[in-house]
Amino acid sequence: MKNLLRYCMYKTTSKYVDEAKLEVRHIKLSQDDISYFNLSSNPIASFTLNGKLYYFRECMPLLSKKEHFARGTEGFFASLHSLNISGEHFKQEIPIVTEFSEDEISSFRRYLEKRWQDKAFLKSLARADKTAQKTGFSIWTKQSYDQSFFDTFGFSALPSECYHIAVYFLWYVRSVAWSYRFRKIARGKRYSYFSAVRSVASTVTAKALGLGPMLTAAEFCRIETDEGNILFGVLSNSAEGTRMADTPAEATGALQKELTALNVFDAICFQTDHGPNNYNVYKQDGEWAVCAFDNDNPNTFLPIPTVKNSISGCSSLVDAKGLFNRPYMSKELFENLKNADIVGLKKLLKPYLNFLQMRALASRIKKTVTLLERSVAQNSTEMISDAEWGSETVAKETDGRYGKTYLTAATKS
Repeated sequence: MKNLLRYCMYKTTSKYVDEAKLEVRHIKLSQDDISYFNLSSNPIASFTLNGKLYYFRECMPLLSKKEHFARGTEGFFASLHSLNISGEHFKQEIPIVTEFSEDEISSFRRYLEKRWQDKAFLKSLARADKTAQKTGFSIWTKQSYDQSFFDTFGFSALPSECYHIAVYFLWYVRSVAWSYRFRKIARGKRYSYFSAVRSVASTVTAKALGLGPMLTAAEFCRIETDEGNILFGVLSNSAEGTRMADTPAEATGALQKELTALNVFDAICFQTDHGPNNYNVYKQDGEWAVCAFDNDNPNTFLPIPTVKNSISGCSSLVDAKGLFNRPYMSKELFENLKNADIVGLKKLLKPYLNFLQMRALASRIKKTVTLLERSVAQNSTEMISDAEWGSETVAKETDGRYGKTYLTAATKS
């Protein structure tokens, strides 16, 4: 029932994407220059171009179920010898084995080829995301991997020498199953855009509200390799700095200002997954600044016209009295929200979001402005300039009365 409700919820974001009208960047690369990171919710490719690091998430072609999973499986094997992630950007210890001998790879490939003869096996792969959710499978949670575990996913009689690579494959294939399940919700003639439109629309919205540098910029991109492969998807610049989760940053006024702005932006976009592991911090002119990545959470731009929801596990921006549940707000961001060109923003977002999504977004912006005006009028929130954020403003937010905020989540263990 929960999965059905989730599917129905995502269906409200249905959108037909006119592929002929998309602005697409074209890049030519050597296949050897592309690296892969398959431990994220969606597989990520990375490469360096003109001295800059970029990340790329593919838009999956619209294929039959068998073709979709066959393509995903081949993609898994093709990535095994090109695995890499920036040590500067991701310092978390990887909890599973991701490097394998040629014997292990060959043995597992033979196993899969044999299992493909059984029609029930394809059904098992197509349920991998649901099975992982039901069993609580996560490589980030310590658990044992024995034959009973693999039986749950339909991997019966798996040779023991394949256990390590099979765990990695199952973590990978669950995202392949997920992308197949929701492939037609936002789609064009050739590709699925479920995650892509969320990333690109986030970039458009951030720029319109004066928060462009706070997110990695996403754009559609077509990559042609020297081997003749064509990859189409979303390209993003790498976020400067290191993940907040990996950085012992002190709670400063500058960081407080940045995280309050990010929290407000996330509430406006209904982005529910910008915890400390999904944004970087870096020093700019001696002060902490923030840049968020992974801006394609499935909940983003849901057509729900409220900013009362808890975002990223933190307390709501609206308290029990209907006032802004933070002590301070940036004057500049407030003015940007108040003066936002909603008509112009909708025009920019029309290629990516449907009518309901754009209407809800406009409603959330207007409700945020009204919330802030009411809160200032009742002296519960103070509008301050950049120079006024400091130790006193930090002390007030972290005294406990506002619950868990983006600032306390980032700087307290």
